[in-house]
Amino acid sequence: MKRTVLLLALSILLCISGCSSENTTNASGTEFYYLRSDIIYGAEDGVITSELYQGQVNSLAVLLEAYLRGPSTEGLVSPFPRGTYIMFSQLKGSTLTLRLSNHVSTLSPFDQTLAYACLAKTCFAYSDITEIRLQADDSDALTVLTPESLILSDSTDTIHATIGTEPLSP
Repeated sequence: MKRTVLLLALSILLCISGCSSENTTNASGTEFYYLRSDIIYGAEDGVITSELYQGQVNSLAVLLEAYLRGPSTEGLVSPFPRGTYIMFSQLKGSTLTLRLSNHVSTLSPFDQTLAYACLAKTCFAYSDITEIRLQADDSDALTVLTPESLILSDSTDTIHATIGTEPLSP
C-alpha cells in the first residue's frame, strides 16, 4: 500500500513539475534542490528548484549537513521538517544509503516523495552517485531513486519512476 501511495505521489509530482535531470555542480558552488514556497504549475522547475550553495563542500557528510540546514534563498523552503538529521549513511560504490530521523515520518507520502526527490537531486548533482536509498528511521519502507527516476517534465505523458520497498539492513 505504501509503495502504491509513493508511486502515485511521484507520478503526480512528475505531472506538475518540470525539473531537468542535468547535474549542476560547478567551481562556483554546489546546487541544492528545495521546494518553491509558491508552486508554479506547468513551468520548468515549478515545484523543485535549486539554489547555489556557496559554502565549502569537501565531503558528502558536509553536503548533507549543509543541505539539511535549509535554503537561504527567499522563496525556497526545505522539504524536510525542522530537526531532521541523518542517522546512518553509507556510500558503497555509486549507491548512497541514508537513514533519516523519524521526523520524516511526519510528512504525508506526497511530501515525503518531494523531500526525497530534492535530496536525491542534490546528491546526484554533487557526485557520481547513481542510486540513493532512503528510509525514515521508524519505517520499514525503503525508497530507491536513480537519476532516471527523477526526469520530471510537463512536456511528455511518459512517467519514469523507480520506487522500491524493502527492508534496509544496518
